[in-house]
Order: sequence, then C-alpha cells, then structure tokens
Amino acid sequence: MRNYKSVGFNFTFILLYLTSVIIVFDGSENFNFVQENKYYLLVFLLITIIISINEIIVDREGIIKKFYLFPLKIKQLNWREIKYYMEVDEEYSGQYGKTIKKRIWFIDENDKVCLRISMNFRHNFDEVWSVIDKYEDKAENKLTISNPYFMSRGWTKVNEYIKIKDN
Repeated sequence: MRNYKSVGFNFTFILLYLTSVIIVFDGSENFNFVQENKYYLLVFLLITIIISINEIIVDREGIIKKFYLFPLKIKQLNWREIKYYMEVDEEYSGQYGKTIKKRIWFIDENDKVCLRISMNFRHNFDEVWSVIDKYEDKAENKLTISNPYFMSRGWTKVNEYIKIKDN
C-alpha cells in the first residue's frame, strides 16, 4: 500500500512565539532575565516548531493529519466518513483589511467540516490532491466564506448551496 505525503508549515505559531518573546524581553531592563530563562525559551521554541510543521498522509484507506516531528495524530479519517471535499477561500476581516486563506474542507455526512487543510506553504501537495480526487467527490463550486469561525471548526453546518460533481 503506497502512501502519499505532504508536509506543511504554519508560520502563524512561529510569528506568535516571536512576538510574545519580543514583548516579554522588551519590558526587561536587564539581561539577567534572559540568562535565567533561556532554557524555558528554548523548550517553548521547540514546542512551537513541533506544532508548526504538520504532515498529510493519504492512502487507499483514508487521510491522516499528524505532526511531522512528533508521532502524534491530529486527525484520522476513513474515506467512508467523508462525504465530499471542496475548495474554500476563507476571508477574514481585521484591523488592516481582509485576508484570504485558501483551504480545502472535508465535509462529513452531517454537512459539517471534519478536516481542514491549508493549501499554502505545503510541499508535494499536487500529488496528494490527485490521490484525494481519486477517492472522494469534489464540490463543483468554490466557496468564498466571510469569517467562518464556527463553520471551519465543524461547530455549524456548511449552509451554502453546494453542488457535487457526478463521476
């Protein structure tokens, strides 16, 4: 059984870590604070890197999302649990304007999102996507959803009109 893997990076956690370190050390006047807490900072940096790198593994049984450097599965789904998948542009409004994040949502039988994969900063994703396309139905339309906080986490149903391709 052949596995297809895609490694992805989430720079949000690393930027959040660096921002918090800058805020903490900006308030300290002396360098002793840095010397006393350097091991804590190193441990938190390693944890942040472990959380930031994930891997998608696709085979004929299903799809697995797990940490790359640490053998802990985030999510594991069989193809029977997934109804279809769709491309979604998540549009978030913020203080500095709108940001758009390109994602793939896997929708379960209850019309809720059961797995979400970012398409940015991902290695070998085209090969994985072709295997996913072989096993799952794809929605015909590409959605653009504004501020999908609850929907993207699977707390509410996908309430848009979605057309599924017939193979």
